This record gives sequence, C-alpha cells and structure tokens, in this order.
Amino acid sequence: MNKQKLTELLDKELNETKDTSLGDFVSLLVNRCQNQENVPVGIALAASFDLLVGIFYYQKVPNRGWLLCTCGTEQYFFPFVNVCPHCAIEHQSFYHKAGKGQSANIGSATIKALILFIREGFNATDSRLKVLKGEEPVDLCVFDEANRTVLLAEVKSAPLLTLPLVITPDNPDDDSQTHETLTIGSLKGVTLGLLMPYRKNEKWHTSTWNFNRPFDNEDNFFVEMLTLLINQDDFFNIYLETWQSAFDAYSAKNKAEAIFWLTNGCGVPSPVPNNWPDRAGSGRETISNGKTSVGLDRTDDIKQGVYQLLKLRLGAINQNYIVKVGIVSNAHAARHHSEYIEPIENILWLQSNLENITMAGELLTETPIHNLFDGIITFTKTYTRDSWVKQHFGFDERKTT
Repeated sequence: MNKQKLTELLDKELNETKDTSLGDFVSLLVNRCQNQENVPVGIALAASFDLLVGIFYYQKVPNRGWLLCTCGTEQYFFPFVNVCPHCAIEHQSFYHKAGKGQSANIGSATIKALILFIREGFNATDSRLKVLKGEEPVDLCVFDEANRTVLLAEVKSAPLLTLPLVITPDNPDDDSQTHETLTIGSLKGVTLGLLMPYRKNEKWHTSTWNFNRPFDNEDNFFVEMLTLLINQDDFFNIYLETWQSAFDAYSAKNKAEAIFWLTNGCGVPSPVPNNWPDRAGSGRETISNGKTSVGLDRTDDIKQGVYQLLKLRLGAINQNYIVKVGIVSNAHAARHHSEYIEPIENILWLQSNLENITMAGELLTETPIHNLFDGIITFTKTYTRDSWVKQHFGFDERKTT
C-alpha cells in the first residue's frame, strides 16, 4: 500500500456509519455491554456481535426451509445449524438443513459487524481513534491521528451462536408429523420471535421471545425488534449467560452440554442417530462443520492471516505513518491457539539480500525488524507485542461501569 492510497483511505468515512439505525443499534449494544454486571465486558461484546450478525441473517430469511417441530409446543423454526434447535436442547438430534447464507455474504456481514463494533467501542471510551473499512488487501484500518499511527488489519471472524427464528402457530395441526420441512405462504403479517436456550437447575430449556408486532417487510424491522428485546434486562442478561455457556462448551468441546449442539463448528452429533444422513462421498453430515468454526478458530484462516500480515507489512512502509499490522476477530482461537498461534506469536522477521546469515549480529545495524503480529485483537482475548496496540485494544480487560 503506497503513501497515496493510504492517505486516500484515511480520508474516507466508513459508509456503514451513515446507516443511523445500525449505528444506533450497535451503540445500544456497546452501552449495554459496558453497564451490565453478569459477564466480562469482552464476553458481552462477543455475544452482542452475534446478535448483530444475526440481523444480517434474519433479513435474508426466505419462506422456504422452515422446520415444524411438535415435540412439546408445536412451533416452526428457522435454524442456522443443521439440527432441530428444540430437540437439540433435549439431547435429541433431528437433521434439518440450515438456512445460513452463502459464505461470501457471511464474510461481508461479519467484517461489517466488527468494524461497527470496534468503532462504537472506541466512541464509548472517548477514544480519538478513527475506524475505517479497508480496501484490498486491508480489511480494517484504525488511524491514530495524534500519534500518526495506523493499524492495518486482516479480519477473520465468524459467530458462535445465532438464535433461531420461531413462529408459534395460533391453530396447531393435530395431524402433523413430529418433524416436517415446510414453506410459509407469506411471512408478512406473521408474528416472529427468537428461540432462547437457557439453563435452570443444571438443565437446559428453551423459551420464546416474540417480537411486539407482525413482520412487515420493512428494512429496519429486525433492528427495531431486537432493539426492544435488548432493552429488556431479562432478555439481555439471559442471552449473555447462555452465550458464555455456549462459548465455554465450544472451547472445551463439551458434548455433554446441550447448548454445544447449537454452536458453529460443533461437528457430527454424538451419539449419531440411526436416521442421521450420510454426507456425499463419505462420512456423516455435520450439524456444523469446521469451516464455520468460531472467530479466529478456523485453521485455514489462521494460515491465510499470517501470509496477509506479511503482505500488509511489505506494502505499507512509508515515512508519514507508524504502521502496525494485526488480525482482528470477534473471538480468539479457543481450540487452536496453543497448536497454531502460540508457537509463532513471538516471531520477529526482517528482509535482507545477504546470504548465509545465521546470527542477528551479522546484519546491517539499520536493518528493520518487525513483529509477525503487532496484535491479535479479539473481544474475548487479545495478544500483543506492541505498546500502542496494548493501550487501545484490551477489550477483554475492560471493566463494567
């Protein structure tokens, strides 16, 4: 990235901030995270990130691919992993193909969500840092004008838990099968809600939180409905506790916890039901495979991210700005940090055309040396080798107010 392109990027405002409804929604979430006392602020931010990404998913929900479940109260679900969400909480696995969007759309949604969250997070702490959406090869740019410092970041992110949409019919059909895939004639005028898992007396249950008006096809419908829910302490507090339990179960691969089976990257159900479908080729279908692993936990993303950092550093060196590079995500590599990141997190590197160099003392004294990572920045845990990054990005260390 040359001087001119970097200057143009720093002069450009983030287009998404002009969407006042989304900006207000994220501001509300960040404020609620700062002022709640149930979980650490970083966990609250990571959980709230999933709520924002959920809105992007809900806005594209079709009328096809819904699941009717009559195990308990008859309800229609639109789940985002390949299992009946009500039955999964009861430790029963019924396969139903998820309605999640294409990976390219999901990637775009998560980058947009992270930028908005980090921007509002800085606003909440009166920071003067400016957060911008990058241009290839930069995903995200943070500019500290006072110190003429720029962070160029690769974004690798994916949600942990997306609450399923739910419809509770007014007139249940007594002739329905236990599970059926169905098409809703029209969602307009239908009362939608969210299925919320929660734990009580060491057992998982579900509750339905209905929106306060029927679906009307308006662009801001889901933003407005979730805003109302988040302003309810009961909803937000239960959700944060559920999300933390889900993240703990995901991190430890705790298959005994029912909430584990609603998390991304949870794999094949255990035990595998007799009627669980085979995958094309070999093996069994997953509820959610490793390609949807949470945050920075997908190994291919870690490998690609390392290369991108080298590329960013090589292209960004100029005399006008102090340039830092890092990876930004919603959650750290909970399963793969020790195996994939810890062995390389303290690496320093340099460029030299000299051959047969084996000791640093053999290099020219003016040879620049760089951190491989100036920072791996996530809401749940941040790793830094740079004082500027540490000063501004300790989301996991912030205290509630």
